Amino acid sequence: MLLGGFESWRTPLEGVKPHLRDLLVYGDLFILTRLLAWTRTPEPVLVARRSSRKAISWRGPELVLTPFGRRILRELRTPAEAPPWMMGGHEVYGPRTFGVTAAGRLVRL
Repeated sequence: MLLGGFESWRTPLEGVKPHLRDLLVYGDLFILTRLLAWTRTPEPVLVARRSSRKAISWRGPELVLTPFGRRILRELRTPAEAPPWMMGGHEVYGPRTFGVTAAGRLVRL
């Protein structure tokens, strides 16, 4: 949902606008922070067009998916391919992510 709007060069607002209502449940700062995190992964998922802006905002810089980003959009193979996501002081998504099976067992994803 967050990455799908960046198949071509778009500002953050243009890229997420179709899903903005659903994404804003997390707050607007979360969306911009997450997009910026996707530009800073070991193998970037998004790249930013050169800009005089020093920080990401709703109006820029324009972002586009990399070839790796297009593959991630189709198939995320492991949580380690995504930047960590902290919520309430806990890592809820990232390379050290755990999940609970239907049987109630805690497993590393």
